[in-house]
Amino acid sequence: MNQIELVVSATEAEGLATEQGKAIQAFEFNVPASTHRQLMQSTVTTRSNTIKAMVEDIRVLPGFNPRLPGPEMDAHIRQIANSILKEGFFEHKPLGGFAGKEGKKAVIYVFDGECRFRGTQLANEEGAGVEEVPIVLAPEGTDLATLLVSMVRSNNNSKPFTPMELSIICQRMKKDGVSEGKEGMSNEAIGERLGFTAEYVRGLLTLSEAPEAIKDMVTQGTVAAALAIDTVRKHGEDASEVLKTAVETAKASGREKVRKSDFAQKPQTATIKRAAPQMLAVLTEVKNDQAYQALPEVLRKKIEDLLSKIQSSPPQTKDDDEQVAEAESVG
Repeated sequence: MNQIELVVSATEAEGLATEQGKAIQAFEFNVPASTHRQLMQSTVTTRSNTIKAMVEDIRVLPGFNPRLPGPEMDAHIRQIANSILKEGFFEHKPLGGFAGKEGKKAVIYVFDGECRFRGTQLANEEGAGVEEVPIVLAPEGTDLATLLVSMVRSNNNSKPFTPMELSIICQRMKKDGVSEGKEGMSNEAIGERLGFTAEYVRGLLTLSEAPEAIKDMVTQGTVAAALAIDTVRKHGEDASEVLKTAVETAKASGREKVRKSDFAQKPQTATIKRAAPQMLAVLTEVKNDQAYQALPEVLRKKIEDLLSKIQSSPPQTKDDDEQVAEAESVG
């Protein structure tokens, strides 16, 4: 499975601030269990794991689906509703659900195909008349991690999850089982189940734990998720301020999105590289001057160590020259 590009929607920040967005972030998996037998007796028309269920007996578990609300999501559901109004509900594309209880009533919670279910509800409001839809029930006792894996793995031809949404999924899988005294899933185990590398999972978990200010920059589209993750790793607690400065630099240049060249250290690195030959010449001249011996021994030791390090370093390559030229053109 290919890695998903670290590009996010500019509307996610607004989505995180909504009630649904808050429910997604605060979500805890705690649904009273119901057996398939109870479900068959009260809600369905076919006795099998692949069933037809009344639309009115299907529930959305608030916060379970990590997709963040916003204009893009609304347009996606609108497109599905339009398709259902014109073509009907495609029964060869069943929803995925699991049995649960709402009070004493056995119901189905949708875990895969929530957008299609919402599109069905919208289409019905406009006269589609879809009373039943096909659903494949997850085996009784299916755990949260398996439901999340199914959600991601079955999404190949649908709307891709954003890095922010994937970070929420990875965070849930990491925490799954911790409350039972376990350590939770390893990055390798999460990656193996989702089809990602362990390093990619580690980056997503870094994003999930980043300060809210950084998440806002990512969801607003001003900072790419990969760049935010890299900055958090390099600068730790200072990452928010480093990125804030980079955002200001980008805006001053007439751009909305931060580039690596917007970080202050890159032009500074270029300046140091340009001045290096002169610095070496000056230090060598100081060392050869008669007054050098009058300097404190500690200072002379620092100068000699620095000169030794410079003189023993490999000669500058063409790639080094190109990096300096690139930094100069940016600065």
